[in-house]
Amino acid sequence: MSDTIQFPLEGGGAVALPLATLADAFIPHLMKSLSRAMVADVITPPAPGTFWPEQGGYYLGPRLIDGKTHHRVMAAAAHHLRKVKFEDIQSKIQSLAGAEGFNDWKAADKEDVMLAYINCRQRFPQSGTDSIYWTSAPCGSTSAWALDFECGDVLTWYRRYAFAVLPVRSIIS
Repeated sequence: MSDTIQFPLEGGGAVALPLATLADAFIPHLMKSLSRAMVADVITPPAPGTFWPEQGGYYLGPRLIDGKTHHRVMAAAAHHLRKVKFEDIQSKIQSLAGAEGFNDWKAADKEDVMLAYINCRQRFPQSGTDSIYWTSAPCGSTSAWALDFECGDVLTWYRRYAFAVLPVRSIIS
């Protein structure tokens, strides 16, 4: 009986199944699941500020969000949105669906634009209003946060202004 596994049945009794049959059916599924889980957890990003072609943009760096490591990637400059009012950010981001092969672009939050300033500053305009990028963070009912890549200031601006928007995406490990 060592070549079978007993499965108790509700209401009494049991079913004995041959171990070889179970192994042949179960092990391939187990290995497939394990290999997918291992691949999903093994992410080797490039150095911050480096283009990551497999992920569609420049690697900003890692962030801890809700207890998980998110590798943040910003879109290349050709996909930065220009002269956008704060209330139009979401519709403009949605227009990027499929950019660089991805549909999960979001507007950068304050932490994302700070990572961009630290690791990718040279990829942004350095003067004038073109250097100001909205974040996704409102401040009160009439203002929102934006970062100026000329000097690194993160300030609130009236939402009626039109600034650039940095699209970002996450790879969770």
